[in-house]
Parts: sequence; structure tokens; C-alpha cells
Amino acid sequence: MGMKGYCKLFDINDTYYFVIYPETAQRFPIDEKLGANLYAACNKVVITTSAERLEVLQNASNAWDGELKKATSYELQQLNNGKAIPYSNWMCEEPGCGLMENLWLNLTDGAIRCGRAQFISEGEKSKGNNHMKQYYDATGYSLVVKLGTIEQNGNADVFSYAEDDAVVDPNLRKHLAHFGLDIDCLEKTEKSTLELELDMNQK
Repeated sequence: MGMKGYCKLFDINDTYYFVIYPETAQRFPIDEKLGANLYAACNKVVITTSAERLEVLQNASNAWDGELKKATSYELQQLNNGKAIPYSNWMCEEPGCGLMENLWLNLTDGAIRCGRAQFISEGEKSKGNNHMKQYYDATGYSLVVKLGTIEQNGNADVFSYAEDDAVVDPNLRKHLAHFGLDIDCLEKTEKSTLELELDMNQK
């Protein structure tokens, strides 16, 4: 019997444990019972991108995009509105939304809005109501950065609506500082758009 039209879907779940070697092979769940310092250290290891994955991401970027992201040509003018952005607990500021993931910071005025929903795997989407795009349509403020993807080396998901493309902001450190954010104090907590695409392709 042929298998035409048959498709088997798999769910992939990553589970992490804390293990002490060589004293014991017992596995401990990564939770608050480990103590604040050890729990924080384990979470840091979990979210840190490995050298192997960085190489895969670089190869994927070259293979899929054909070229590296270009520096934005958009002339950003930041408003002196006194807005300060916290380092965590962000929320979409669109009335009635309340999403706390897939959030983008507008580098003109500090507005925080959710992005569009993205396919993660077959039948599964990330959350997003496209409120930042709607905000751009209403204001014309083009340059945005995805909160949670900002790394101390300056890597981050940056998008220019005016250029309709993912770009590099060479002045990201300065632009974040305008809203009271020190890039050296930020940690990557969300997958980048490229990582989400890579995960989807691998699945």
C-alpha cells in the first residue's frame, strides 16, 4: 500500500536537568528548589546559544537570505518624550491586547507593540496581533527592535517598515540608551526570527 498523502507530525519538547558528575547521576529539575543562584545559572545556560547553533544560524542566514542584513538607511529621529523602558515585564501597549511575548520596541518614541503571528510548526503559531505594523501605519515611525532578542554584542532582530526588510542598526546601543536601556544589561530571552524559521525547517 502506498503512503501517498500520509504525513506524520511530531512534537519536539526540550527538557533540561541539573546533574552532578561524577558523584551522582541523579537528575534534578531546573526550578526554584535549586536555590536562586544555581537556578539563575542553569537558566542562563539553557537560553545561551551554543557555538554549534550559531554556526548553523550563520549558514542558514547566508543560504536563505543570500546576503547578510544591510545597515538601515532610514534616518531615525528619536523623540525627547522622557519615556524610560524597563528591562523586563514588557507588555503590548495597544489597548485591550496585553501580550507579553513577540514584542517590538519602536526606536522613535519607545512605543511597545506586538508583532505579527509567525508559523512555528504545522498547525502552530506564535502569538501576535500585528499591532506594531498598525502603529507604523498610523505614525510613520519605521525602525523597531524585537525585545528579548537583543544581545550585548549588538545582535538583535531589527526591522525597518520603510525599507520593508530586516536590517542592522549600527547605532542600536545609542538608540536603546535614549530610553534608559544599557545594552550590556540586556539578555537574550526570545528566539530571533531566523531561529524560529530554522526550528520550523528542522521540524
